[in-house]
Amino acid sequence: MNKKPLPETVRAFFVIILVVCWKLVMFVGRKQLCMYKNAFRIVNPNRLIYAINLRIYFVCGQVIKIITINIITLVFSAKLAFACSCSMGLIDLPIKEMGWTQTETSGISSISDVIFTGILLDAQVVEETYQSFFLYETKEKKYELKFKLIKSYKGGKSDTIKIRTNYGSDACGFGAKLNTECLIFGAKGRGGYFYTYSSECCKSISKEEDEIKYNKYVRFLESLTNMIDGEYIFYQSRGYWLGGFSDTLEAIRYNIKNGKLEGTWQIKDRNERILERGEYKNGQKTGTWEVISYTESDWKDADVQIKIEKILYQNGLPKKSYITVEDKVFVGDKPFHYQLIRKQKIKKKYKHFDIKK
Repeated sequence: MNKKPLPETVRAFFVIILVVCWKLVMFVGRKQLCMYKNAFRIVNPNRLIYAINLRIYFVCGQVIKIITINIITLVFSAKLAFACSCSMGLIDLPIKEMGWTQTETSGISSISDVIFTGILLDAQVVEETYQSFFLYETKEKKYELKFKLIKSYKGGKSDTIKIRTNYGSDACGFGAKLNTECLIFGAKGRGGYFYTYSSECCKSISKEEDEIKYNKYVRFLESLTNMIDGEYIFYQSRGYWLGGFSDTLEAIRYNIKNGKLEGTWQIKDRNERILERGEYKNGQKTGTWEVISYTESDWKDADVQIKIEKILYQNGLPKKSYITVEDKVFVGDKPFHYQLIRKQKIKKKYKHFDIKK
């Protein structure tokens, strides 16, 4: 999915560590130089040897300085190694990518800016130039993929769409054979270009690579974008990787009647946790909806934070909302379980959210 830069706190931590190491190396170097200096003055008064050693020290110091600055630059401009969101697949359907759920659970990808099926026509290597934190100009290779549009579900509508990806599979670059059919999920990035990544990092996939999953994604998208009548239950596997497990766990269930959502809407993740559930009536949300998010806790002693939001809808519009936030710590003694250590209740106004075609 969309790759995000390192958080500022993590960047600052790396910089502090690097600066401390640099200062330590320089301090030790100065101490050694003083020892060499005194030794040369006593044992060998030859000033040439002393000057050579002084020059060696200076050159080594500059090398250490350059290496340290470049490491800091890489940390501040990190995009691939640290930013890649591999295994972001707690839901094996493009629900969040289309913006069809409010849950903020970690590990379910993010909203895409462009979603389409297309035929891969061409792949060209391009160079991108950007400035790092220290204003160093850096160049990076990318692939620019050109697709002939089959069907757009979100974003681009032109006959051909260009989208970029990282250079090589080890950098999570998307790969497919020319003239093959692909389903692409992209996010707008640097320079206004759209970017996609490999199937391990987002839900972009070629039909040739995994036709079963490709067809499942397309059927799901078609049902909700075209509001095709029917009772739908889509399943997902317990495992993240291709070919690991069969689809036996429920991912989402919903009904469409007369071109409108009707009845139960429920979303589960691969851990069989309910993330969202509620009722539709004549295409509008009604009654009390429950949206559950599992994220990292901002409480230092907790391992997980569970946010349960209950929203009361009337005539498709939210009337009031109550949020319960629970911070829990994992207990390693059998039976394994999570113990509640903090609980908060919040009342808030809520902005209406619904499926949009």
